[in-house]
Amino acid sequence: MNSKLKFIYEGKAKKIFAYEDSDKVIIEFKDDATAFNALKKAQFEGKGELNCLISSKIFEFLIKNNIPTHYISLKNNNSMIAQKIKIIPLEVVLRNTAYGSLCKQTTIKPGTILERPLIDFYLKNDTLNDPLLTKDRITLLKIITHEELDFITDMTLKINKLLKNIFLQYQARSCRF
Repeated sequence: MNSKLKFIYEGKAKKIFAYEDSDKVIIEFKDDATAFNALKKAQFEGKGELNCLISSKIFEFLIKNNIPTHYISLKNNNSMIAQKIKIIPLEVVLRNTAYGSLCKQTTIKPGTILERPLIDFYLKNDTLNDPLLTKDRITLLKIITHEELDFITDMTLKINKLLKNIFLQYQARSCRF
């Protein structure tokens, strides 16, 4: 990355830098891989580039389908230009199939197809190990309003429908012999 650019933030998978235009940032994707809240770490050459290119294609698809995003364009193969935004400290996880913590915390067996998508919210806080939140706790903590939470839920369901359809189409094409 250009050393002239002001460094803003580094997370587990990305670094954020200021851009020439103060309303924008550069997001650089790292080759780092983490699991279990960064307890397991590794590096895979080319991972950042692959994540960046896949992410850009998904953002472009969402934009074409009238889903608002922060994405503007690719800068190079492992970084993109994005609109500068205020981060909401929520992780939004949508599941169509049961895996991971859902199975560990319930009696649902891994691989179970869910009748309808399940949306879970987690507080983005590594110190607290990203705890699961209820909608009432989100409101209690004043993270966002009820209306904003409804908007995020609606957008998450729309995005899931769009991406599920595109990935199923891709899967059907790639499974032909």
